[in-house]
Amino acid sequence: MKRRHLLVSTAALPWLGLPTAPTWAQTAPATAFDAALANTNPAQAAQAWLNTEQVDGLRELRQVGIAQFRVMFATQGVGSASASGGIGSGSGSASMHGRYVLAGVDEALMQSITDSAYERFGQSLQARGLTVVPFEGLPAAARERMAGVAVPAPAELKRGQGRGQSKEYKLFSAKGLPLYFGVSDPLRQHMGFGVSLSGIGWDSVEYAEAGVAGPEQVGLLKVTLVMDFVQMETSGGFFSSTASVGAEPGIRLTEESSLRAMVPKGLEEKPKPGGGTVWTTPTFSFDKMPVMTLKHTLQPANSGLIGVTDTTHTGVAAFQTAMQVVGLLGGLGGGRKDKRYEVAVDPVQYQAAASSTMGAVLDTWAAQIGAAR
Repeated sequence: MKRRHLLVSTAALPWLGLPTAPTWAQTAPATAFDAALANTNPAQAAQAWLNTEQVDGLRELRQVGIAQFRVMFATQGVGSASASGGIGSGSGSASMHGRYVLAGVDEALMQSITDSAYERFGQSLQARGLTVVPFEGLPAAARERMAGVAVPAPAELKRGQGRGQSKEYKLFSAKGLPLYFGVSDPLRQHMGFGVSLSGIGWDSVEYAEAGVAGPEQVGLLKVTLVMDFVQMETSGGFFSSTASVGAEPGIRLTEESSLRAMVPKGLEEKPKPGGGTVWTTPTFSFDKMPVMTLKHTLQPANSGLIGVTDTTHTGVAAFQTAMQVVGLLGGLGGGRKDKRYEVAVDPVQYQAAASSTMGAVLDTWAAQIGAAR
């Protein structure tokens, strides 16, 4: 990996060269993904990949329903940095802005990857001897409530990733499943809903989900997979002598990927104030139920990465030149350098790498549900 540096001087030398096209290499490549690991030794795969919380209840499940299956693809990564050789924005100050855009993967391919992963997960659960209840087989009231709060797919999200960084994503739902967000959903705040408890009530989606996972019904599963393509790095700051924006390209399934579950609970018997008993159902919430996540970001051995090309628009380049002249003649500041890079992948290889990686992870997750028979 080669980072792009902007040198800033206290002697009003705003631009001292910047490579026009980067040379890419991974100085510390991630461990290559081994799909055979899940097929030959799922227990070893689970130990290597899984963080788990409260998963004991998953072993008791005999039938499950998949209420949510989402795949989130990063499509753009943005990084910015600034530096100043003096106080304020006088001579010697400058900033950098780098945008990295995924190319070669269209929405049709993203939807296909999502649907294939969903089908693979269902097959893995069935191979465990579990009965997989289709979404259409869930209670009508629950399906109507989930559909009532759904948003069109794909949904677009923008998230901050740290100082001077952000990522843009497209979020897909498997065909036949609504793309919806519960109150406790970690993605909800990025959809413009905000995090609010105002929707809590007997008609909220959480209660609809709990009804599905009620006594003698099905364990309800919600899956989110996050596919990234570039790791951003930025440096610089006030009084810094250099500012740089760099990136390490490579397809990745990140540790944000998760499976969350509701498991059936037995009815509880409580006494009535005037005598006798009443049967009640325990309260359900996805933030208190079994969760499985990845311990590590996984990078497929063959991601289909073709290369990275500088595609900076000529209008931006002309603006940069004008700012350089102002900085040199007037000492009014170094200005800003905007760069745009296209991270190209081969769509066939990308699909193969994403599908094999997701599939092996989903197989490993499925192996933790129900009792093998």
